[in-house]
Amino acid sequence: MATIDRPRVLVIDDEEGPRQSLRIILKEQFNVLLASNVDEGARLLQDLGADAVVIDIRMPGTNGIEGLARIREIDRRISVIVLTGYGTLETAQQALRLGATDYITKPFDTHEMVRVVRRNVERTRRERQKLRLIAELRELNRRTVEEKARLEKLARLGEASAELLHDLRNPLTTIIGYTEMLADELEKKSQNEHGDWEEALRYLQIIENNVRRCRDLAAMWREGELGRRREKIHPAQLLEDVRVAVNFVQAGSPPHPVFETGESVPHIIGDRGQLLRAIHNVVTNAIQAASTTAGEVRVMTRKVDGEVEICVEDTGPGMPAEVMQRLFEPYFTTRAAGGGMGLGMAIARKIVEQHSGRIEVESRPNQGTRVRLIFPAVSPAEENE
Repeated sequence: MATIDRPRVLVIDDEEGPRQSLRIILKEQFNVLLASNVDEGARLLQDLGADAVVIDIRMPGTNGIEGLARIREIDRRISVIVLTGYGTLETAQQALRLGATDYITKPFDTHEMVRVVRRNVERTRRERQKLRLIAELRELNRRTVEEKARLEKLARLGEASAELLHDLRNPLTTIIGYTEMLADELEKKSQNEHGDWEEALRYLQIIENNVRRCRDLAAMWREGELGRRREKIHPAQLLEDVRVAVNFVQAGSPPHPVFETGESVPHIIGDRGQLLRAIHNVVTNAIQAASTTAGEVRVMTRKVDGEVEICVEDTGPGMPAEVMQRLFEPYFTTRAAGGGMGLGMAIARKIVEQHSGRIEVESRPNQGTRVRLIFPAVSPAEENE
């Protein structure tokens, strides 16, 4: 009984004798299909398939050359061996040019016939294996591209989530603190009428501003609005918002940053929420550095050659060269576990660059650190509007 993995050979010959001879010669190693003409052979190839075809060139009706074209329409990769007599050798060579893979002359040697068929069956299987491998590689490549895109999307989502968490901590800390202070003021007012309503209203305004900031951060993260909501902003307004936030967080814990706004500093164009993120992150880093050495922090603005510079200086421990090289690397931090996410400076640089600005850092061990956020100033015409 023929096993299903035995190669299949299709023999197309109009003469009964050669057909049966080939069946007898090949049946020990191959499953043999017989056809008496091209049409019958084409049907068998279409329905059952084969690993090689042996076809006689000289046949009435559709000859072997025409049959070769039919076979190639059905299976471009199958090996085709043409049978030819001595007088039709030139025709056999023509068949090779037209896509036959081998030929053998009549009368043929039995052993040579088996060798030629086996060689061509192996050739067909190699070709088909090559096609399968190519198809598998293309599918693998397609899946790899899709997976890469998926992972990049997840990475961007993860990075955005980490940035959101990092930046929400600042306004949320402010909200929590001022909410507690407001509650205390209202409790005093309800008990003895000595509470300070003006102070309570100021706390409420600060809370409202920081709630709005949290909302804007969440919207930017959800919608991908990175610096798209541009307006004319004075640096002094940005520094005042940062001062209110950090001074509460530092209440009772030095250092207390000193904020200085230079005279005649022009406006800049940008997204208020994003700019607050950048400045707040840099100032927070400076406070944390200065707190380790009982140092000081100064935040200043000034105009330099058509640009606005926001400078944050601390007298902390400074940074060695190897830390400076990794300063803007996401998730890099020199603080102990739980002390920070290592995203502040990376976020700050991204935001500054989105505003057509640049960030410059100077630092040496035991000499503190200066970070300059530099933005294009509005033109004189815009300044006067």
